[in-house]
Amino acid sequence: MFIGRVIGWLLLGLASLAASGDAVMLLGTGDWHGLAARELVLLLAGTTPAAGGAHTLAGEMVAGLLAAPAWVPLLSAGVVLAWSCRPRRRRIFARSG
Repeated sequence: MFIGRVIGWLLLGLASLAASGDAVMLLGTGDWHGLAARELVLLLAGTTPAAGGAHTLAGEMVAGLLAAPAWVPLLSAGVVLAWSCRPRRRRIFARSG
C-alpha cells in the first residue's frame, strides 16, 4: 500500500508539472500547442497505440484519453492510486452505541 501511495503522489506531482508547463506555454508567445497524451505515449514507448476499432466504446474511450492534454491521464491515475492506497484505521468489529 505504501508503494501505491508514493506512486500516486508522484503521478500527481508530474501532472502538476505538466499542467504548469501548459500554462506557461499558453501565456508565452501565443502560438500554443499543448502536449497531448498521445505525444507522451509516443515519447515513452516509441509508437502510438492503435485505437483498434474506434467505433467501439472502448476504442472511443482510448481515443478520447489519448487526445486529452498530457496532465489529465496523469492526474486521474494519481488520484485513483493515492485514494485507493490511503492508510485506513483497522476495525475489528463494528461498535454498537
